[in-house]
Amino acid sequence: MRFDQFPGSPAAFDGGLIAFKGNSTVDGAGQTGVSYRDVTGTGAPVAVAWSGQAIQNAPGAVFGSTAPPSAAAGQIVFTGLDNEEAPTAGGIYLARVGQPGITTLVGIGETVPGVTTPSGTTLNRIGEALSFDGRRVAFWGAWGTETRTVTLTCGSEGNAAVIAACIAQSDGGSGTTTREVPLHQGIFVKDVVTGELTLVAETGDAYQDFLFWTFSGRPPGTDGGEEEDEGEPPRWRASAFIAQDAGRVAFKALKTPDGDDGASLFGLFLDLGEGVNPFEVLGEGMAGTLVDPPCRGRARQPAADLGHRDRA
Repeated sequence: MRFDQFPGSPAAFDGGLIAFKGNSTVDGAGQTGVSYRDVTGTGAPVAVAWSGQAIQNAPGAVFGSTAPPSAAAGQIVFTGLDNEEAPTAGGIYLARVGQPGITTLVGIGETVPGVTTPSGTTLNRIGEALSFDGRRVAFWGAWGTETRTVTLTCGSEGNAAVIAACIAQSDGGSGTTTREVPLHQGIFVKDVVTGELTLVAETGDAYQDFLFWTFSGRPPGTDGGEEEDEGEPPRWRASAFIAQDAGRVAFKALKTPDGDDGASLFGLFLDLGEGVNPFEVLGEGMAGTLVDPPCRGRARQPAADLGHRDRA
């Protein structure tokens, strides 16, 4: 099998191992999977999951998509689903280096602890972005059937072909489009040893959304420039931003507006575990000198505008 591309970021771990997502073409059909390799030797990559593989916690279902993994302490975790856009089976799985098979950590249909949502209390969406420290894995998930409409606006700066693709896919060529996102979202931590699933934060009074959008990909016939996503077609992509270590979880959130006329502001939050509620570390509108004291003679270069979500 020959790899065509490697979407997303690889995970380097344990001093000489690397885990990654790799796409390939088999008999004219696109395939995807998760593999690892010991880069200190000459051995070939070892596949741990792939398209068409049976999903162990959902008899009759097979993986249709896999996500870039996170890895530590000889273990690899990844999200695998039957259908990326509308999953009915799949979840988060663990593979151990040098051992065959995978273990289900979290599955679509698993009960969310501590919620009483009338439209459902089981996970129906699980995010691709994972943060794993060898014992605990942090992830985004959603439950219930209610949704909220968000408006996405194409960027005005950056790769011209990517901007053109975004406009072509927008509503009537307007440069804007709408998407439905789950109303009930959460940041979770799963303990691999005890099996405990903890809901760290959920949308509601404090947080409006944990998903953030960007338009990226490689338009046909171009090199994609800075906005390319390893050869995958251009489209709007949503992701949560999470980092976890020893049960301490940092995450990015869109705060719930304060009143009807309040603005939706971004913030970075930290949960220290042990029953401590998340607190805001940095927030939109705070003084930049909190993290970057002024320095004479240093110029700032503006970041490329890759698209953003309207706050209206």
